[in-house]
Amino acid sequence: MKKLKVLFLFAAISLATLYSCTDGDSIENEVVTEKSFSLRSVLNELKKSNNISGRSINDTIVVDSTALCFEFVYPLNLAYNNGTTVSVSSFDGIIDLLSNETPSLYIEGIAFPFQVTLATADSATPITISNEADFEELISSCGMETFDNYVTSGMCYEYTYPLSYINQNGTTITVNNESELFDSIINDENIIVELAFPFNVIYNGESVEINNLYELFEMDNNCVSSFCTCSDEYAPVCVATPTGETMQFPNACIAECAGYTPADYVDCGSSSVSGFDGLGTCFTVQYPIQVQYQGAVYSVSSDSELLDYLNSPTGAVVNYPIVINHATSSMMFTIESQEGLNAVVSDLCN
Repeated sequence: MKKLKVLFLFAAISLATLYSCTDGDSIENEVVTEKSFSLRSVLNELKKSNNISGRSINDTIVVDSTALCFEFVYPLNLAYNNGTTVSVSSFDGIIDLLSNETPSLYIEGIAFPFQVTLATADSATPITISNEADFEELISSCGMETFDNYVTSGMCYEYTYPLSYINQNGTTITVNNESELFDSIINDENIIVELAFPFNVIYNGESVEINNLYELFEMDNNCVSSFCTCSDEYAPVCVATPTGETMQFPNACIAECAGYTPADYVDCGSSSVSGFDGLGTCFTVQYPIQVQYQGAVYSVSSDSELLDYLNSPTGAVVNYPIVINHATSSMMFTIESQEGLNAVVSDLCN
C-alpha cells in the first residue's frame, strides 16, 4: 500500500480546512454525516475517469464529469475519515479533494438527504436521496459497482478467512470460507453493512493487509490497472487456493492475472452452469429472470449475477421460460426447459 508522507498529509489537511471555509458556506452548526459505501464507489469512478490515482499533487487535472449518470445538486456536505466535515459547492471542488486523498485521510461520509439530477432525464427536476439504500439504488441504475460487488473477492485477489463483517443490527459476524460469505450476501435477514477492518487478501501470491475502505477500493482498482486485459469469454478454470479451497475463474487469462499458473489448475467437478457456457459470447439473456436458490426465488438482472448463483457451492436452478438472443444474428429463442437450452446452445455455439 502507498506510504503516507508528512508533507502530503499536511497539504491534504490544509485543503480540507480550506474547503470547509471557501468552497461552500462555512459549517457553523453541527452537520450529521453517515459513512457511505455508495459515496466511495462514486468517488472511485471519478478518480478513475479523471486519472487521479497515483498522480502528483502538481499535475494538471483534466476534469471529466461524464463518468456518472447523474449530477449532484450543490452544496454537498462530505466528511473525512478523521471527522472533518467539508462543504463542497461544485464538481471541481470534489475533484480537488479527491486529488489530495491519502490512505490515512480520505472522504468516507455524506450528509443525507441530498439531491441529484439525472443526466438522462428530460427535465432537470432534482431527485432526493434520503439514505444509503436510495444511494445504492441510484448507482446500481448507473451500472456502477455496489457494496455486494466489493464484498465478494476481486478478479485479482481473494480474501483470507476467517473474515468478519458487521450486519444491520451492529453485530459482528465471522465467516470461515467463500461459501459462507456468499450465503450471507444473499440472506435478506442478515445483511452485510460493513466489512470489519483490518483483514488480509492474497494478491499476486502475497498476503496484503487491508486497513480501511480506501485501501479496499485501491486494491480492487489494481485488478484493472496492474494486470493484463482479459476477454469476457466464459471458459471456466478452477485453481487450488493457498487455504486448500477450490476457486473458479471465468477463464484462464483471469486466473493467471490473479497470480495462478496452469500448475495450480484442478478439476472443477460437476458444474451447475450446463447450457450457459456460451453466455455473453455466443448468446445473451433477456433480463430479468428468476432463479431458485436455497429454497427461495431471486430476481437476476445481469450475467455476472446469474453466474454467481449458478457457480455457488450449493447451486441454483433457473426458472423457465427465458428468452435468449444469438450474439451475432437477430435470432431469438424462447427456452422452456434446461434440456431445451442445452439443445439450442449446442446448435448456436458449436
